[in-house]
Amino acid sequence: MNQDHWQPLTGAFMTQGPHGRFSFAIASAEQRAELPDDWPWLLLTPKGFEDNEGLMPSLLHLSALTPEDQQTLFTQLETAQQENEQAPLSTLLSATTSPATMARHLCHAQVLVHQRQKFWLRIFDGRVWSQLPRVLNTQAILGLYGPVSQWASNLYGSWALMPPPSLTATKHTTPDMDWEALLRIGAVNRALAQTACLNWQDAIKRAACVDSLVQRAQQLYQLGRLEDQVSFACYGIRYGSQFDSHPIVQREIANLMAQSPEERTDSTLVDCLALLTEEQWATIQASSIE
Repeated sequence: MNQDHWQPLTGAFMTQGPHGRFSFAIASAEQRAELPDDWPWLLLTPKGFEDNEGLMPSLLHLSALTPEDQQTLFTQLETAQQENEQAPLSTLLSATTSPATMARHLCHAQVLVHQRQKFWLRIFDGRVWSQLPRVLNTQAILGLYGPVSQWASNLYGSWALMPPPSLTATKHTTPDMDWEALLRIGAVNRALAQTACLNWQDAIKRAACVDSLVQRAQQLYQLGRLEDQVSFACYGIRYGSQFDSHPIVQREIANLMAQSPEERTDSTLVDCLALLTEEQWATIQASSIE
């Protein structure tokens, strides 16, 4: 799955167009609470995550809905798309498999194992799904698709189809995943949201650069708090990805490092940056070369 190969879905995308009708959907726990409980749902709780069942998404068998319920749901989806509102579903899937098989695959796909520990991967969340091509190799992405032939995800009110990667593109020589980059996805998405990068194009275009900013905040400036890492990345989005190399910022860094541990207390680079004036930031932005 190449991040550049996403396709926006507009109009009557549920029932028309070359992709045909989607047979399944995934709703977050919050979304399901707003939809009829007597619809054909299957809770997607992976083994080992039973204690967090209330957070888990659910699979909806769209093909099993009555024609009336289908029409109601499709109208809600298309209206939300047109008005840029939050959708009632997170993910739309095309697959010919049974609901039980689909649910079993999605439960398995939500679990990542690293150093013998299990971690929950929110594949139904467009903010996560849009970032996965950067951090997982082709074989790992194919494993997430499983029996799914078409996977559409919603991000900030807009739907996009991201087709599975070609088998010929599979590379077995690269690691399954970049674990550290995977852990940074949350910080990347917070920075994108705080700087109003709220669409597929911005998220995919900027994600790698924002990730490098978060990584720099962690490794170069030893910013351990998530909110500081996000703030640093936001500065990079607004004022240029190399903003910290500007003499004004370099001077702040030098002043901070010159302080003794007692003088510095809990101050970080982000605290120093917050004291810069609008005029100073304008100077930094004007000299940035993107």
